[in-house]
Amino acid sequence: MALFQISYPSKVLRREALLSVCLPNVRFKDAAKEVYDWKKKFAVLYLLHGAGGNHLDWIRYSCVERLADEYQVAVVMPAADLGFYTDMKYGSPYFTYVAEELPRYMEKVFPISDNPRERFAAGLSMGGYGAMKLGLTYPERFAAVASMSGVLDVKGLMREEELAREIELDQVLGWCYGNLAGAKTQENDLCSLLERAAERRAKLPRLFQCVGTEDFLYEINQTFLNKAKELKIDLVYEEEPGIHEWDYWEKKLPRVFEWMFSERKG
Repeated sequence: MALFQISYPSKVLRREALLSVCLPNVRFKDAAKEVYDWKKKFAVLYLLHGAGGNHLDWIRYSCVERLADEYQVAVVMPAADLGFYTDMKYGSPYFTYVAEELPRYMEKVFPISDNPRERFAAGLSMGGYGAMKLGLTYPERFAAVASMSGVLDVKGLMREEELAREIELDQVLGWCYGNLAGAKTQENDLCSLLERAAERRAKLPRLFQCVGTEDFLYEINQTFLNKAKELKIDLVYEEEPGIHEWDYWEKKLPRVFEWMFSERKG
């Protein structure tokens, strides 16, 4: 496994962008001419962290390196602070960064495919929101997206009063969206993006959603699931006992890889 820690001057963010990148190891069964073929490109998973996390979280707390090897895919893990993978009202344009600049940079610098059928996104909590937002906003650019314990209804967070007070949610949403109304606009609200896709009869990427039944975001996840059912949008949904913590996400990440990449397993 080749593991890169990268800092580069981002034109979109107007500062240094931080990210981790995993490239899979060479497999012994591969012939030398395949290993050193400069035309060889890897499928890529953009794996997004949650609120309060950074580009190191998945490396530190999960088996992502082993999975990248096992399925022979590159994994890109950008830092997005508390930006909700959104073009913030008072902050950085994180959505433009992860949707536009980051893929172009990765495909230029690393042996990563630019084929939409080989581009994937997944994330936990805030990152689950970001992954779904990418796939629903630009369905033609992704083969599949997955959310683990995702904040799939941002406005619904305000119903979690204890959490809202603890993390000063109104302030965070103010930075990101200006106010709660900003979180409800079509470009930011995932249920609205589902409705738009249904109206346009858009061909969506494959969708995967999972959440623990004891997670404080469980009801928020039901809102998104029910909207998908109402619109007859295909979605793989899984739930099992679990709370909003790394024990759950570490167990679910292999399942996400299996669902996304089963045909690629080495």
